[in-house]
Parts: sequence; structure tokens; C-alpha cells
Amino acid sequence: MKGYWGRILSIDLSDGTINIITPDEVLYRQYIGASGIGARLLFDMTGPETDPLGPDNPIIWMTGPFTGTKVPTSGRHQITSKSPLTGIFGESDAGGRFGTALKRSGWDGIIVKGISDEPVIIVIRDENVSIEPAGDLWGNDTFYTDKHIKERFGPSCETSCIGIAGERLVPISCIGHDGENARMSGRCGFGAVMGSKKLKAVAVIGNRDTEVADPERLMVQQKKMVPIIVEKTKGIHLLGTAGGTAAAEKMGDLPVQNWRRGNWPDAEKITGQVMADTILKKNYYCASCPIGCGRDVEIKSGRWAGVKGAGPEYETLGLMGGSCMVNDLEAITYAADLCNRHGVDTIETGSAIAMAMECYEKGFLSSDELDGISAEWGNAEALVALTEKICKAEGVGKLLGLGVAGMAARMPGTDKFAVHVKGLTLPAHDPR
Repeated sequence: MKGYWGRILSIDLSDGTINIITPDEVLYRQYIGASGIGARLLFDMTGPETDPLGPDNPIIWMTGPFTGTKVPTSGRHQITSKSPLTGIFGESDAGGRFGTALKRSGWDGIIVKGISDEPVIIVIRDENVSIEPAGDLWGNDTFYTDKHIKERFGPSCETSCIGIAGERLVPISCIGHDGENARMSGRCGFGAVMGSKKLKAVAVIGNRDTEVADPERLMVQQKKMVPIIVEKTKGIHLLGTAGGTAAAEKMGDLPVQNWRRGNWPDAEKITGQVMADTILKKNYYCASCPIGCGRDVEIKSGRWAGVKGAGPEYETLGLMGGSCMVNDLEAITYAADLCNRHGVDTIETGSAIAMAMECYEKGFLSSDELDGISAEWGNAEALVALTEKICKAEGVGKLLGLGVAGMAARMPGTDKFAVHVKGLTLPAHDPR
């Protein structure tokens, strides 16, 4: 069987055991890809009684058959677990370079169960797998963690790590990859799952080539397809996913004022074009991808100076911008950077702040209850201040960090302001 190694790592942090699972080929063929295999494994390993933050809930990193090959846009991986945000099945995928590094280390995936007594990292160097202390990394953000792990193991090392929010078990926390380039597995609260296990990071160094059935034919097809892909994706290369912001607003797809409105002319102020004209430094490319839709930005001066790294994607602009009616691109970028550093989902954060703004407008939350923050619609200062509260799980951030369903459960009469499906808020696309 090509495209897979036929091996999955299984690690129990409670007793420190490391085992190798060799699944039957049927698993790979019936559940093709990381999402399908991860779902099957989670189904077999959990039940209704499984506590998402307990030792029996596994967190699973999986790769697909294309990952680690030269197939264009294949540099992705999937993380699967029982979600602490929803209490049910959850999955979240990311681009970047971690998935490729994992596959090139000779493993199709990793399953981690148990709870460590002390903070740890898992280090995978091809066949050599170890669980190592991480007390020096605990309490630091994702950028610092990635940087220091690379300094320790070399620049080819790739990490999947959590920030302070995951350590503090914030239900909307997430998992970061690629350091300041911030390829995030944002959805379902998996940062809290890692945090509950005292698992700060997974570090992978891999140098193996994934076997393919017909390398020569793949090379021919790659040379044929890459120029076509580059030509057809010029728009997203130039403007990133943020390039669709204005069009989404015109079509009524952009969430506006916590999903109350269908239009917002100020969307023109936070588009990919504005980003390209002001704060964009260069493109960022995920592994095996010729598109380069990632935004590498820097804010050098002004109120929101200091940001250097990944620029906001469309989803972030939709929820932190449109849904909160904040038309300050640099403020949104600053808030998103806080989320990336601390390991928090920008979709859930923007949704929670939009709900807080509506609750403030309707009298369900006062400025005192918001730690002195005046949460008016469009208030960029409030967006950033509340984002920081969420990221650090401080003050009212503990409430907002529960996500919109959790907020509604603690504030009677506000359920009509909480837009979600089974506890998971909607991405920035109006289903109506």
C-alpha cells in the first residue's frame, strides 16, 4: 500500500508508554484520508461517558495519503478528539508544515491519551520517540514555544503546540503550527484537550520520502498541474482568503452585527486589497503548495504596532470585523495576533465578542461586568481588550472564553444572541 506507512504512534502520558499500532489495510481503504481515519479511531476509542478533558479522551493527529508527497496543496493534517466546547465529535485541520514533517518521520498519525503529572513535549525523530519535560515552555505562547523547540532540535523541526489559553483550559482554545506564521487548528477547543494532558507540544523531525505508486507519472502530472493551479489562483495569491471579504459582503454572506444585518459598506476597509496596500510584507507558502495564500504582515507604527507574523484570514475578518462592526484592519490584525500567540480560535473569539456587544447594547452586560470595557459596536479598543481577556482567561474573559453557547447558559435571556450549532459557532458564511 502506497501513500501510507501503515504505522500509527500510540502514546499514554499517564504511564509514559509508547506503542506502535499497525492498522489493517481495510482501515486505510474504507476511511481514506486523515479526517475519515481520525473519525473511525475516535469512534472506537470513546463513548458518551468520555470526559473531553479526561485521560480517556484521545487527541489524534492524522495525515492523508497525499501528505508528504509532491501532490500540490497536500501539506495538511487533521486533528480529531472529543470536543470540550461541544461535548461531541470534533475535528480541525490545518495547513503549514507539521503534517508533512509527521508523515516524513515515518508515521501516519499519533494518538495521545492519559494525563502527565508535569508539562511535557513529545519528540519524534523518525524511529526515536520520547516524552520530555517542558516546564521551561509552560506559561509561554505558541511563537516562543515553536522558536525555542527549533533552537533545541534544529530548524527542520516542526511543532504542534498550545499557548497560555490551552494551558488554562479555555474551551475555545486551539493548537498552533509554524510559529509566527500561525497555521492554526482553530475549531472545537483542542488546545484545552492538550492542556488537560499537560502536553505543551509535539515536535517532529522527519526526512523520509513517502512512497507513491508511480513517481514518474506523478512528476509528469505535477509539472502539468502546478502552472494551471498558479494561474487559476492568482487572486488568492495576491490577496489571500481576505480577498473575498468585499464580495462576501455584497452577496450577503458576511456576518454583520452578530448576524443581524446582511450588508456593511465598511467591509471595504478590511479587505485583502487594503491589507496588501498597507501591512503585507510577503506571501507564506504551506508545504507542497504553489499558491502562497498566507499573509506575512507587520505593523511598525501607530496604536497597534508590534504585530509581526500571520495576517488575518477571511474568517477572522468576518467575525472580528463584520460581526463586531470593527472597520480598523490593524486592530483586527492585532487581536488576531493575540489569538495566534495565546492559542485561541479567532472565529469563536469574534463571535463571543459580537455576542457581548449585543448583550451590552441590550442591557444584559454592563461596563462594570465587562471589567470597565465599553463594548459598543465598532469599538476597536473593546475588540482588542476583550480578546486579551479571553486569551488570558482573566475577568470577563472567563465568561467569553466559554463560547457563545456557554455564555448564553450563564446569562438567562441571551440565548437568542448566541448563534451556534450544538455549541460550535458558525464560520463567517451566512447560511441564509
